[in-house]
Amino acid sequence: GKNVVGVGGIIHFNTTTLNDDLWGFSGSIGPAADGRIKPDLCFWYDSIRTTAPGSSYTSSFGGTSAACPETAGHFGLFFQMWADGLFGNPVSGGSVFEERPHSSTARAVMINTATAYNFSGTGADLTRVHQGWGRPDVGRLYDLRDNMLVVDETDVLTALQSRTYVSHVTPALANHDELRVTLTYNDPAGTTSAGQHRINDMTLKVTSPGGTIYYGNNGLLAGNWSTSGGSPNTIDTVENVFIPNPQAGAWTIEVTAAEINQDGHIQTGAVDMDYALVISGGAPGTDCNENDVPDPCDISCAPTGCAIAGCGQSNDCNTNGIPDECEEPDCNGNSIPDECELDGNDCNTNGIPDDCELAGNDCNGNQVPDDCDEATLAETLTGPVDTTPC
Repeated sequence: GKNVVGVGGIIHFNTTTLNDDLWGFSGSIGPAADGRIKPDLCFWYDSIRTTAPGSSYTSSFGGTSAACPETAGHFGLFFQMWADGLFGNPVSGGSVFEERPHSSTARAVMINTATAYNFSGTGADLTRVHQGWGRPDVGRLYDLRDNMLVVDETDVLTALQSRTYVSHVTPALANHDELRVTLTYNDPAGTTSAGQHRINDMTLKVTSPGGTIYYGNNGLLAGNWSTSGGSPNTIDTVENVFIPNPQAGAWTIEVTAAEINQDGHIQTGAVDMDYALVISGGAPGTDCNENDVPDPCDISCAPTGCAIAGCGQSNDCNTNGIPDECEEPDCNGNSIPDECELDGNDCNTNGIPDDCELAGNDCNGNQVPDDCDEATLAETLTGPVDTTPC
């Protein structure tokens, strides 16, 4: 059995009792003073077998001294998986530290794949603010590695901007029995004396193929599964939507920068925000052309779950996993990225197709930029010095 004990941001479980659904009343629990759901994760509290002085073992290890390193160790295993590129993330062969994701991403991944203890109601011993989002589960994380989309603070939004993603669910396929979506972001430091500590606000909205809407954390204070309807969450910097036995078809996941009071992405000059997003279950991906077909499925029917209408209909000339019509730069607007049109069409090797450089630069109308004509003349004429084409 496991009695739950909360301390700080991590909850602990008492393993000595015969009851596995009781919080042990030792340590702090949530919610935070301003109503945010805390803690994030939990782990075991006592009777943990570990090494002891004198080359021996002990089973008396416990408390915060146990739950914190237990949790940290599981994060360490995730970092190793990430450094190996198991989630489709780009890696360069560096150390685990050099390849590490952002902290918001690590938190989102571990929350999204945690195993929660069953409970029902806000008054239950294992209610959400006693156990957080559950116990880290790297076995489940590993099993979901091919059915996950992880956004590692790569997408940036300005105020009221949104970004849409799609996860296509095929119930007969493995790991399509649950759809889990987790949004986290690193908020600027709040003012503890204020009634609301959150500074910026991002909204998570998930829409089923049939049009049912789920907002982040709606229903999750009272149980492990989301309830439809409700309104956008304006309190938490961690938002989840968990759907059991999701309806077959394309689910739409929308992230909106609902409120930006301070710059959350200082790398750019604009006032904007980045975030981490994890979608597990189904065949998740971006949908850049908003045709309800995830981008990897747009260009191939091979990925798991892509045996759907519209798959394989788009070209991907540079094999980067993005449909050609979604890529920039495309100077002539022909839905082919410029980099795919340079062979025999870039006389001055400047990375721009020749037909995009003719305006005001083709005096003789021969479809060759004047600077390329000048170079040819300079190579073939010994005089006169003036080699202007026209």
